[in-house]
Amino acid sequence: MHERCPVCGLKFDRGNGYFTGAWAINLVVAETIATAIWLPLAVGTTMPVDAVTAVGVGASIGLPVVGFRPSRALWIALDRLLNPVS
Repeated sequence: MHERCPVCGLKFDRGNGYFTGAWAINLVVAETIATAIWLPLAVGTTMPVDAVTAVGVGASIGLPVVGFRPSRALWIALDRLLNPVS
């Protein structure tokens, strides 16, 4: 991740623990979506257990990785919205 925004110069790293909320948002959203994907597959009997397990593990690991950068961007945007620079 860049240290500063190339357009406006905003410093991204605000110190230790700043992005903890972004990690929490990312994890909750990703695991909710993953559960919504694999739970109907697990309840139904049309797919083999191994395939359902592969889908569940793939979604539970892949979605937080995919959502890492967008969640950090969302966290910075929320911070800028709630704490505008004067």
